[in-house]
Amino acid sequence: MSLKIINPPKIPHFEDFRLLSKNADDKFITFRRNAANSYLKYMEDKNFLSLMKSLKYKVNINPDLKLLSLKDLNLKFKKSNTIVFLNGVFNENLSLYDQKVIEVKEEFQEFNYSKSIFASLSASYLKSPISINIKATPSLPVNVIHINTVTQKDMFFSTIFINISKNTSVNLQETFLSIKEANSLNCRVLVINSDSKSIVNYNQILKTNKSTLCLFNEINLGKNSVLNIKNEIKKSSTIYHDEIINMDTESKLDNSSLFYNFKNYTYNFEISQKSGSHSNIILKSLCDSSEILKINGDLIIPKNQKDVFGYEKFTSLLLGENAKVSFIPNLHIDSEDVNVNHGSAITQLNESEIQYLCSKGIKESQAKKLLIKSFLNQ
Repeated sequence: MSLKIINPPKIPHFEDFRLLSKNADDKFITFRRNAANSYLKYMEDKNFLSLMKSLKYKVNINPDLKLLSLKDLNLKFKKSNTIVFLNGVFNENLSLYDQKVIEVKEEFQEFNYSKSIFASLSASYLKSPISINIKATPSLPVNVIHINTVTQKDMFFSTIFINISKNTSVNLQETFLSIKEANSLNCRVLVINSDSKSIVNYNQILKTNKSTLCLFNEINLGKNSVLNIKNEIKKSSTIYHDEIINMDTESKLDNSSLFYNFKNYTYNFEISQKSGSHSNIILKSLCDSSEILKINGDLIIPKNQKDVFGYEKFTSLLLGENAKVSFIPNLHIDSEDVNVNHGSAITQLNESEIQYLCSKGIKESQAKKLLIKSFLNQ
C-alpha cells in the first residue's frame, strides 16, 4: 500500500514533519492530527520552546539498520526473550523470542498523550507502532532493548504496546543503551495493558551516556493485577520521564526505584486508584556534583472509592554541593474510606558519623561508602 501524506498544522522547529503511514485509516489520521494540535499547545510554553530550539535535532527518517546481530554489537544478555529496537525501529533480525507465547506485530492503538509534552510529540510522528502480545506466561524474561548507534544529533521515535493476557506472569525488562557517544534524542512511548489477575515485574535500566531520553509510560492494571517497578537510572545524561498508571479494583503497585549518576532527570507520575487498590512508592536518589533531580508525583483517588491504600516516600542523599533536588508529592483525594500518606527527605552525609567510623580505624573513603550503603538499605 502506498504511503499517504497528510499535511498537519505547521509545527515549529521541525521542517520535515509529515503524517506518514502504511495503514493510514481515518482513525489513525485523526489521532495523529489531534496529537499535533496538543503538541502545538505546549509550544505556547516559552521555556519548552526555548529548550526545543536549543536542542536543534533533526528527525531521523532513515536510521542506521546495518548491524545484523547482537554479536556485532558486542553485547551479552542473560537468557531471555529479546525484542530489539535499533535507533527507534523494531529490528526482527536482532530479536529472538518464543513465538508460541509472544506475538510481535505492527498495530495501532490509542493512548493518552495529552498530559505529556513528549507523548504528544511522539504521537504526532507515530508511524510504525509495535504491539507485543504476551498470550501466556513465558518461561524466560522478556527484555525490550533500545539500542542507539547514531553519531549525530538525530531525533527518533518508538511506540510500543505490551498487552498481557489474563492470569499471566511476566518478568519485563527494558534496557536503553548507547553504543556510541551520540548526542541524540530518543522519544519512546510504552503502553502496558495487563488483563485481570496478571503479575508484571517491570525493571528499567538506563545507560545512555550523552543521549537525551524522553519517556512516556501509560500502564493500565486490570482487576486483581500486580505491578512491581524497579528502575535503575545510571550513567545517563538528560531524561524526561512522564508516567500514568491506572489501577483497577483490588490491584497492587510497588515502585522501589533508585536514581544515580545522571546529569538531569525529571520524573512526573500520576497514579489513579480504584476501590481495594494498594500503591507503595519508595524512590531514592544519590545526587553528586551538579546533578539535577525533579520528581512530581500525583496520587488520585476519585469519588465513591473504598478501602484504598496509598503511600509515597521520596528520599535523596546529596553527595555534592551543587546538586539540586526537588520533590513534590501531591494527593488528590475525593473519597473518605482511604489510607494515604506521603513524605520526603533530603539529607547529606553526617560528618560526626564519618569521624566516629574513622576513629575505629576505618578510612574516610570507606566510611562514606558504608554510610551510603546504609542509606540505600534503609
